[in-house]
This record gives sequence, C-alpha cells and structure tokens, in this order.
Amino acid sequence: MTSKRSGRVRALLAAGALTPLLIAAQAHAQSATVNATASKITDISEIVVTASRREQSLSKVTASVSAFTAAKMEIQGIKSFADISKFTPGVTFDEASHDITIRGIQSTAGSSTTGVYIDDTPVQARNLGFNSNNTLPTVFDLNRVEVLRGPQGTLFGAGSEGGTVRYITNQPSLTSFTGFAHAEAAWTDHGAPSYELGFAEGGPLVEDKLGFRISAWGRRDGGYIDRVDYQTLQPTDRNANRVDTYALRAALTWAPTASLTITPAVNFQKRDQHNYDDYWVAISNPGSGQFLNGTPDRMADTDHFLLPTLKIQWQGPGVTFISDTSYYARKEHVNGYSGTLYDLSYFQHFLSSDPLVSTYGVNYPTDPQGNEVDSAGAFYPLLVPTGINTALGQPLLNNYYAHNLITNSQYNWSQEFRLQSNNAQSKLQWVAGAFLAFNYQRSTEEINDPELPQLTQLFWGEDMITAWGENLLANGDDYIKDTRSHDRQIALFADATYNITDKLKAEVGLRFAWTHFDFVSLDDGPQDLLDNGGVPNITSGGKDEKPLTPKFSLSYQVTPDDLVYATVAKGYRIGGASPPLPAVACGGVFPTQYSSDSVWSYEAGTKD
Repeated sequence: MTSKRSGRVRALLAAGALTPLLIAAQAHAQSATVNATASKITDISEIVVTASRREQSLSKVTASVSAFTAAKMEIQGIKSFADISKFTPGVTFDEASHDITIRGIQSTAGSSTTGVYIDDTPVQARNLGFNSNNTLPTVFDLNRVEVLRGPQGTLFGAGSEGGTVRYITNQPSLTSFTGFAHAEAAWTDHGAPSYELGFAEGGPLVEDKLGFRISAWGRRDGGYIDRVDYQTLQPTDRNANRVDTYALRAALTWAPTASLTITPAVNFQKRDQHNYDDYWVAISNPGSGQFLNGTPDRMADTDHFLLPTLKIQWQGPGVTFISDTSYYARKEHVNGYSGTLYDLSYFQHFLSSDPLVSTYGVNYPTDPQGNEVDSAGAFYPLLVPTGINTALGQPLLNNYYAHNLITNSQYNWSQEFRLQSNNAQSKLQWVAGAFLAFNYQRSTEEINDPELPQLTQLFWGEDMITAWGENLLANGDDYIKDTRSHDRQIALFADATYNITDKLKAEVGLRFAWTHFDFVSLDDGPQDLLDNGGVPNITSGGKDEKPLTPKFSLSYQVTPDDLVYATVAKGYRIGGASPPLPAVACGGVFPTQYSSDSVWSYEAGTKD
C-alpha cells in the first residue's frame, strides 16, 4: 500500500474563481468591502515576533526563526503545518502522526522533541501507546506562526529539545474593528471537490474597555481513493480519503484600568479524516487515475480538542506582569491499522510450517515422535496481494471482520507567571517566571474480534481455552492495552539581554525544572503475549528528574541592517518508563525506565 496525497497533482478552478475573498471591515465603514489592494499583502515590512517572550523585530532575534504572517500564508496557500514545513529549512513533518522534526531531532517514543504551542499553551502529546498522534491545529485567523529552530528549553521547557512551533492567534482590539472572510474551491483530478469557508471579526464593544474577536471556519478536502469490496472490486465508498475540519474561536478583552487587561478565550477544533490516504498497488491503476483500497475496515482518524484560556496582563512602572492559565482537553479516535488484516496475518504465522511459531505458545498436536504437526496447513496462506484468500472457499473466512480502535486522550492544565522589563531604552532587557503543568494522558488500543472462537475451531479444531488459554473479553475484544500516565512539571526560568555597547549584546538564560512521570498499563485478551493463564498483566513505572537548561548568546549589530550572532543552548525532554516487552517475542529483556534526552546546539549566523 502507498499514499499519494502529498504529491498528487490537483486540477484547480479558474484563477478568478479560486482567488480567496479577503473582506476587510473598518470601524467607520457601513459595510464590508472586498480587499483587492495588492500592497496589503505584498508590502515588505518588519515582522515582530515573541520568540524571546518579548516583542522583537525578527531581524534582531539571535536564533533561527521562520515567521509566517497571515498575509504570507494567504499568498503561499498554506492550510496547515504540512504546508509550512515545505517552506521552512531544517523542518520535516510526518503526515500520519503529525510529528514535527526540527534539525533531525525526532523520536517515536516517549516525550515529544518539538514543542507545539497555541499562544502560550503547550499541546504536544507524549508517544504513550500505538498511534499517539499529535493534533494538527488550523492556521485560520492567526496573526502568525513562528518556527523556532534549535533547542528552546530555557523559555519553553520540556519537549522543545529540537525546537518549538507557536501558533499566535489574533487578539481582540479595544480601538478598531477588523475582519475578513475567506472562500475557496478546487477539485482533485479523478477525485472530489475541495472547498472551505470562514470568517473572522473583532473590535470594541465599549471603546478602550471591552473588545471581542470571533471566528468560524470549515474545510472539506476532497478524496480521490475509492474503498472497494476486495472480492468484487466494486466501490463501497467513493473518494473515501476525504477530510473535514472545523474550527471555532471566541475571545474577550476587558480593560478595567489603563494598565490591566483580562482576556478569556476558548478554542474548539474538530478534524475528521474519513479514511487514510493508502491505496493497494495490486488492484489500482495510477496511470489512469484509479486508486483503490481493498482494506475491509474503514481506516478513520477523528480528533477534536477544546482549549479555554485566561490571560491577565498588568503594565507597571518598568515591568509587565503576565499570567497565562489554560486547560487543554483532547480526544482522538483512530483506526491505527486494519484489525482484520492484522489478525489474519497473525493467525497465518500459526498456519505455516515455520518452527519458530511454536515459541508463541500455540498448542499444535504432535506425531508419535513428538514433532509438531501443522494440521491447519490447508488454510495457508490466509492473505494474498488482493486481500483475503477467497480461493480457500471458506465463507466464515471470506466474511471475517475484526475492528481495531485506538483512543488517545489528553487533559492538560498549565499555568505560567512571567515578569519582564518593558523599558525599550534600558540597557538590560529581561524576563523571569514560573511554569506549572499537570498532564494526564491515556492511550487504549483494542482489537474487537467476535468471530475468533469460530475461526479457532475452524483452523485448529480447538476451543478458545485450549488454543489461547483465555476466552474473549466481555466486550468481544481479543486484545486490549490500556495505558495511563501523568506528567508533572514545575520550572523556574529567567532570560536577560544586556547591551554592552550600542552594537554588542550578550544574552544569558537558564531554566531549572522538577519533572515527574508515572504510568500504569494493563494488557489483556487471548492475543496478549504477556498474558498468564487468563490473568491481566498490570505494569507500572515512573521517573523523577531535575533538568537544567542554559542558553548563551552574543550578537553584534554591524550596520542597522546587518547582524552577526553566536548562540549556545541546551535542550531536553523528560525521561520516562514503558511497559515490558515480551522477551519470548523480542529476543531479550529490555529496560523499562529511561532518563531524559538532552542536546547541545552551537549556532553562528547572520541576518542581513
């Protein structure tokens, strides 16, 4: 099987019909007007970012930062981070797991190596179980997206070992109305149409006292792969790999005094991928635009999250105090693999003449000499390139269906307090703060196989207890792995930049954290290789650490437009523990507890 979405050529509507509608609403305007002024989106101006937790011109930041403003993303047709990664050096994106790799720092186990933030809320997931995918935030009604390459542990903490991605939303205004609408249509060659519609609006409800910002957006990415009945090759679900995404956001800013603002906000997003982008080469004809998938199961991925936040900001003499509070609740249901094809390939091991299959504990009958006899060899192979082997002539096998479902949940609470200088003329610019996070994550992998008793009797002439040592679980599962974990962090951090001269600056940063991770995992079901006589296996573990992440930087402003800099920084990610692997299947005993990773980065560069 293979996938073609990322490289597939699409046929678009005529340019006039495809051009997005940008509608700007001004405070004094009686009606919205179409914004057709090219200079609005092509003007070259200084980009201000907050990569250092305070506003700085991008050209003055002593780090490799790529910033994508809303206008830039509009011009480049960016719809998600998958598109952003194509325009960002040193960054790759995994379409399936939504993992972001920066400068080659990546792992498919344990804590994330790239921090992902929506404003000031970290939303990355720990690779806790199979298909513990990250969410994929939309890019609608954003002020910008910042991609910070290199370790960002000092200011953004654990999980930012390789870098950090920040989605910065538009905030309510207390003085002026702004808004826009966007519509787009396209179609996929030999596939279905794609379209989207969204709007955003914001402005003062009470001048200088109360403002709002709301947005709503929806998109359908049309599919081009047909699901078919593997026996007849007749379509059962045309253009099955379609994706529907919806996003809603609302925010209020209240300014009870001139120096204090309080901004509650809520973000909601739902992404529903109806079927994966895989097709079967054996039954497809890419040359004629025919992409077919004969997997008996629908391979879906539904992901949604709710993110309420509260930001309080107070401007004092020489300092600014900021409090960011957030609660991130997310749930994903994903068919990580075909339960039907996985089970049949698993059973097929026991139907071959491979002597190693006996290590799995299957009770084959023996001949008088004590040699195992493969009495089920008549059913081998169960799978052929076009699907289930219908030539065996077994109706029970031909109609067999097992369902895999993986459920990933995250419930994360985080709180950050920051105190920072706000005098731009001072030689010393600094930020200091504290960060607290309490994260709960759960990953449940199930294979529901109600027909296993009948298949067991057909293949081996044995009941479930004799063949597997255990009956199906009460809900029909033949395998379940349920893992729950807690991540806790408390961190203190500080970062300061001192102007040694008008042109020479030195920066020093430091973060010290107390981290804790623990998990408990349950394995059960007839297919559980760790199972012992029908008794569920429950394992647990944990890890506590005190990581320290410094940062040092020196920069020299050669001319107003030319900067040279050198930076040394350390990144880390939290260690952890994992359930034991079955020694009989994996050929040995592996450690179940591991320490944190760390990386030192040395960077020198110019910005001109």
